[in-house]
Amino acid sequence: MDKHGNLILTGWGYAEYVAAAAVALKALGGNAEVLGVSRRRLPELLGELAAERGAPRWKRIYILGVSLSGDPEALANALAKLKAKGVEVEWISALEMPEEIADQLEGVLEERARGTRAPTGTLLEEVGKAFGVDVKEFMPFVASAGARGTRDRASDFRAYLTLIDTAQFCYRNYQDESLYATTVRYLANGVKPCAWEPHVKAAVAHYDRYGGRELLGKSQVIATLQDRINRVAAHEHARVLILGESGTGKETVAQQIHTKSPRRKMPFVAFNCRTCWRTAFSGTSAARSRMQWSALTVCSSRRTAGRSSSTRSARCRWRCRRSCCAFWREAVSCALAAGRS
Repeated sequence: MDKHGNLILTGWGYAEYVAAAAVALKALGGNAEVLGVSRRRLPELLGELAAERGAPRWKRIYILGVSLSGDPEALANALAKLKAKGVEVEWISALEMPEEIADQLEGVLEERARGTRAPTGTLLEEVGKAFGVDVKEFMPFVASAGARGTRDRASDFRAYLTLIDTAQFCYRNYQDESLYATTVRYLANGVKPCAWEPHVKAAVAHYDRYGGRELLGKSQVIATLQDRINRVAAHEHARVLILGESGTGKETVAQQIHTKSPRRKMPFVAFNCRTCWRTAFSGTSAARSRMQWSALTVCSSRRTAGRSSSTRSARCRWRCRRSCCAFWREAVSCALAAGRS
């Protein structure tokens, strides 16, 4: 993290958290680092910052909407140490701080909350008031206003919602926090989706493809599984046998191993052997050279100089007669490529 002097801590799960952090970042002229943090992680993170040796990296820390109920005692100790180092910590929220927590954090935390004084206020509006920034352009990211005022820039709005989901997906599955900060910075600077960096577009494409495949849960079993995935993925040439009943997520585990491995930039090919005929891969080289794909019936084929030039349509072994069948279209392309070689 760069030593900008300001640190913005915002929550996970809602687009409004990202918009609020973007407002704060814009008000600070971009001179701040942004981190996503949960209420459970907040006391631990502040404790780590307070325990750092030497001069503190941050002069001021802004906590935007994150609940303080994770561990109030540990939070109070961390805030007291930060204050002793000259670090100012400010909490901005649309909700009023509970009295029992306020008593514990009295004198070590600066509070800006409206709660009962502005029952219709939102976190985004409170952050705007705190920094003196007009938040009108960011209001579509508030859940209650998501359907209003977006007609003229609906595509950009939807693209940013997808990017926010992508950033949270990458954090949950790959422990990558950098994309979340990048999303906030893009939103603060008004970067159009067409101008996003290549690695950001690649992350969105990855989410579009694998966003529905995710290992959810915080049980010991899931934690053990995640640990095994991380250990196996570190080995580039590892061979892994994944066992489990149908629908338990074997392909999801395989995909996560691939994405966390050194081969992440190479294609991930999933093949369901249960739906494959027995001789599909036997004698593959000879079959390719003779272009004998028994499960494919290529229509309107003709021979030109000993090579098949049919590409009009393909029929799979179940006779679905769908020329748009991606798997069989790819198989035909491989066969034609092998015949040309």
